[in-house]
Amino acid sequence: YKNIVQQKNVEGLHHNIYPHKNDIDAFIKETEIKKFETTESQSFSLREVQCMYLLSKGRTMKEIAKHLSLSPRTVETYINNVKNKIKCTSKSEIISFYEQSNFKDIIS
Repeated sequence: YKNIVQQKNVEGLHHNIYPHKNDIDAFIKETEIKKFETTESQSFSLREVQCMYLLSKGRTMKEIAKHLSLSPRTVETYINNVKNKIKCTSKSEIISFYEQSNFKDIIS
């Protein structure tokens, strides 16, 4: 973290101190979760979870692509990856899986 300041205390030891609470808050907001895991040890990328979320909100592939600044084909790839991971064949099964997961508590 770039804004860490070193200061000497009376005993001559160095301590790392965060100079501003706002910098810490900004750092935490910039740090994103990269992988999401289920209790079945399945792992999903942030984009896969975002696609599931938007799919659960009734968005089409083109709408999801536009919202995430991706191509529709890339969104299809993410959705197909999810289908393979949860062993399902339809979008409604993905939505059902998403609604029962803890992902909806994280992504909104």
